[in-house]
Amino acid sequence: MRAAWLIALNDLRQNVRSKSIFIIGFVAPLTLAFILNLVFGDLDEPDGGLTFDVGLAIVDDGPTGQGFASVVEELSAGGLVEVTRFDDADAARAAVDDGEVSASWILPAGLSDAVQAGAAAEITVVGDVDAQTTASVARAVADGYASSVASGRLAGLVAFDAGVAGLEDIGAIAQEISQAPPLATLAPIEAETDELDSATEMMAGMAVFFMLFTAGMPVLSTLGERQQGTLSRLLAAPIPAAAVSAGKTIAGMIVSVISLVALMLASTLIMDTEWGPPLGALLLAVCAVVAATGVMSIAGATARTAEQAGAAQSVVAVSIGFLGGTFVPLPSSDEGLLSVLERLTPNQWFLQGLEAITDGGAADAIPAAIALLVMGAVTGAVGLLLARSVLRR
Repeated sequence: MRAAWLIALNDLRQNVRSKSIFIIGFVAPLTLAFILNLVFGDLDEPDGGLTFDVGLAIVDDGPTGQGFASVVEELSAGGLVEVTRFDDADAARAAVDDGEVSASWILPAGLSDAVQAGAAAEITVVGDVDAQTTASVARAVADGYASSVASGRLAGLVAFDAGVAGLEDIGAIAQEISQAPPLATLAPIEAETDELDSATEMMAGMAVFFMLFTAGMPVLSTLGERQQGTLSRLLAAPIPAAAVSAGKTIAGMIVSVISLVALMLASTLIMDTEWGPPLGALLLAVCAVVAATGVMSIAGATARTAEQAGAAQSVVAVSIGFLGGTFVPLPSSDEGLLSVLERLTPNQWFLQGLEAITDGGAADAIPAAIALLVMGAVTGAVGLLLARSVLRR
């Protein structure tokens, strides 16, 4: 065992001098996850992280204009729109032309009088051709308010026809009903869930994906030493051949664990990721490294050169990344071949373990940790048998 640790320390010294290990194991996954979080990270917000910039010019000073202003204030308070007020219609139109806002609502003078008199009335929506979504939202809001005003007018006419209101009361009834709150509203309810937030899920996926490459270092190091002629010297030394494989495996696992834990700490500080209880997260990290090391030992053990092994491990890592949902979330299903293949990846078990400890304790990581250890033991045993043939070549 002492020989294995000496070989491991020697490999660790070589890895420290290698800048590629630092880039693959730390810089690349952290940078990629940070970029993805900037692009997609706000999708966890209740409103999807979307805010529409809209201008508002209310020239009408009657109740219809005031009612529309109250509707817009509610939307603004909810974070859906960011409203800029303008004094007149020309200023609101110019703001759209200049790109200051993406759309504008314009309520002309006399709008309230027209509504009360039952005459034609309209709310003007001006939209930027390059901001169709914002223009559509602005139009939908205007259409919704116009529909409520029309409903109020109809209610006034019905009241007049029924003899419960006079002709002069139709406008007041229409205005009152159009400004009444809806009979029912939809409101989001935040339920407790064990799902990871988008930043943590992306960071975890990237970390395990790139960790697969560092986990493949033992095979690459063995083949590299054989090409350089130093492997024969190690095998000629008075140490068991198994100590060579064990030492290189230990070195690769230490690098992988340090890389994964460092990524978890850095992402917590930079991206506010949440990994759950530290003890549970650390347990999952170590077990994920064991599983990844076993899988990658098979991927490269049949190669004759380090270049061939690197290519084979890259194919396996990318395939596992897709099957484990690192790049594209897979449809949730408990049946089918895709679901079975998904459960055979260390990525998926690592994510499941993190989800389990999100609202629980470190003990909730045990089922996923056991699955990862079993995966590592089975694949590692196969990889060890293949590694013996590599040492004999």
